[in-house]
Amino acid sequence: MHMEQALQCLTRGLSVLVEKPLSHSTESLDKLESAARENGCFLQVGYMMRFHPLLLRVKEHINRRDFGGLVHAASHWGEYLPDWHPWEDYRESYAARKDLGGGAGLTLSHDLDVALWMLGDSADAVSINKNTGSSLEVDVEVAVDVLLRNKEGITATVHQNFFERIPRRFYTYLFDTARLHLDYFGNQLTICQHDKEDEIIQLHNFDRNDMFLDQSRDFIRRLNTPEDWKNYTTKQISGSRRLLNALK
Repeated sequence: MHMEQALQCLTRGLSVLVEKPLSHSTESLDKLESAARENGCFLQVGYMMRFHPLLLRVKEHINRRDFGGLVHAASHWGEYLPDWHPWEDYRESYAARKDLGGGAGLTLSHDLDVALWMLGDSADAVSINKNTGSSLEVDVEVAVDVLLRNKEGITATVHQNFFERIPRRFYTYLFDTARLHLDYFGNQLTICQHDKEDEIIQLHNFDRNDMFLDQSRDFIRRLNTPEDWKNYTTKQISGSRRLLNALK
């Protein structure tokens, strides 16, 4: 329902911060972009992981080439779907139902977005494998493995699953001269370099909600820069198109 609601706002001249994923298909993305342009507003998709302080640090290292070039990226996110909301029947949740746009690919698409962000605007999917074989009572895929590649030939692998009883979520980035490993649940980034002692950056008193607040502040800031709206909206919709194409 995200697409329908976003269109209703854009056609009334209201800029939109829309929950991820923008849609379950690419069908109406052009219509959405046209609505934003014709009505003088912009659209932002709520991938708040782009505001995680440790991922922002990794992105800065990539942009500055502090460790040479990025060579490969990998991420893993696994959690057990019935544990998410133990007070309700997981089989009735949107994540478990195809008719509501569920599945591990779309529901956990934050990490696919992160991989596309790190590899840059030229990154696209090379292949995807969907796993439907688990004891979970769902009619959607319970895991996806996606391979991405950008125009420089740099690759990334993304794994997302619904069946991992002991949650794990981490990101590994290989550079010419270093390996960076980010433990999401441990709030820790480790920088490993040859013949050097590991550097450990630990987030203390990290509040997940801060990412949502920073995202909202960024959205409000963009309301005051209309000269950037057209290009920004195009990039947001292009990112969603690449993400959805990766999950086909």
